[in-house]
Amino acid sequence: MVFVMTPGVERLESQDWELIHSIIIRLYRDNEYFLSFKEKGGKTIVTDGNENELCSVDKMIFPPKNKVWAIYGDDQQFQYYSFLLPEEYSVNFDSDKRKFSTIYEIAGSTARQLLFFTGF
Repeated sequence: MVFVMTPGVERLESQDWELIHSIIIRLYRDNEYFLSFKEKGGKTIVTDGNENELCSVDKMIFPPKNKVWAIYGDDQQFQYYSFLLPEEYSVNFDSDKRKFSTIYEIAGSTARQLLFFTGF
């Protein structure tokens, strides 16, 4: 499993990526592929794409008033979670190819690989 983050998430400077990864792995095993991290009352609440609470952490993982998404992807070569701010996400519909594509890149200059797990 590969984890990447966009420049906006990198600027937030979370200091607890080990905790974030453990949450992601546990929720991935529960088939949760879209996660949202947000601060509420000094805690971090993790929800799915429909705002259903999945878990909470008794501390702030990211600075207050910042929502961070973690979105699962599989490009047949790698399974990955992309960490991004909602404002960094945009989807374009390519009518010729009939597919959706994201405006940010999963690798390269706009996203940085965080960690690579094997044996998953």
